[in-house]
Amino acid sequence: TTACICLVVAAAVATTVKDHTAAAAGGGPLVRVTLDPSLPSKVFGRLVLYAAVSNDTEPRTQCSDNQDTAQAFGVDVNIVSPGEAIVVDKTVRGYPRRSLADLVGRNNLYLQA
Repeated sequence: TTACICLVVAAAVATTVKDHTAAAAGGGPLVRVTLDPSLPSKVFGRLVLYAAVSNDTEPRTQCSDNQDTAQAFGVDVNIVSPGEAIVVDKTVRGYPRRSLADLVGRNNLYLQA
């Protein structure tokens, strides 16, 4: 059994995007979003990772066409089991920045998936 997924993490996490070249298979930064193990079935759909410099509101609500926009990175999710991780790495296209690699070294980013 599979279910289409539309998950929003209620809390944003403050972090600094770092280059984990040695640890990552393809090199560069990556974020792992782990699905809750208590989900009732496998899921599929689209995961969007938002990165914002402010935590005044949820990062997903800060996407716009102005200079202070949150960054958004989207990845298709093919059947993933509860407890498994979805990886967002430098190959995942974003807006307005093209890659997580463009955020390396930025301090206090608030992430939401």
